[in-house]
Amino acid sequence: MTRAVRRLRVWLAAAGFVAIVVGCASAVLAQDRDAGEGDDPSGRSAAFQAVEGPTRESISGGTLMLSAYAVVWVLVAGYVARIALSSSRTARDLSRLEAALAKMEREPTPARKGEPASATKGEAEKGS
Repeated sequence: MTRAVRRLRVWLAAAGFVAIVVGCASAVLAQDRDAGEGDDPSGRSAAFQAVEGPTRESISGGTLMLSAYAVVWVLVAGYVARIALSSSRTARDLSRLEAALAKMEREPTPARKGEPASATKGEAEKGS
């Protein structure tokens, strides 16, 4: 990766962070303006209005907590599986490259000026 691409990525990440901070700050400021400490309380409803429907929570806190833990463990397991897959690919590529390198060292190389035609790479280095 070139230096310019790395620098561009850093600037884009910084710009994204600034955009998030500004967006959150503007949302907080908008809520403060809506609440308004100096509003006239007579405009607000002071009468009790009955609400129809269930009066209890439909999902208990324990169920929500266990669901959150389950989601976190699934994410951790997925991350570990991804790392393991990447590691196995790297090990497979390394063994393939080692085999190719060993094969190249065993096969004779084409003759160069001043070398016999049947000399392998190791023999040519010894002769130099």
